[in-house]
Amino acid sequence: TEVFDVGSGFASSTWTPPAGTVLINACVTAVNIAGDAIVILHLYKNSSSFKRIERFTVSFQADAGYHISVIDQSSGSDTYEIYIEAEDPSYSVDGSSIKTWFMGTMV
Repeated sequence: TEVFDVGSGFASSTWTPPAGTVLINACVTAVNIAGDAIVILHLYKNSSSFKRIERFTVSFQADAGYHISVIDQSSGSDTYEIYIEAEDPSYSVDGSSIKTWFMGTMV
C-alpha cells in the first residue's frame, strides 16, 4: 500500500529517485519458517544485488523481521528494489504495511 509518493518515483515495486544522496530503509517480515534457515534480504540497485543482510533463523519461528538501511548516491536513473530469499521455501511474507515496508527519501 503506497502511503505517499512525492515526485511519483515509485512504480511497480521499484523506486527511481532523482539524482542525489538517498536514504533507503526496508523491513520484510517472513512468517512460518519451518526449519533452521539462512534468510537474506537484498537491496537491488539497477536489477542487481547491491547490499544485503543475512540472518540465521531458528526452526518454527512464528515470524521474523529483516531490516536494511542504506545511504547511496543516485544518478537520477538508478532503480531500487527489495527482495527476500530463504533456504526454506515454505516461508511466506507478511504483506501487512505494519510488518513489511519500503521507504526512500532524499538526504
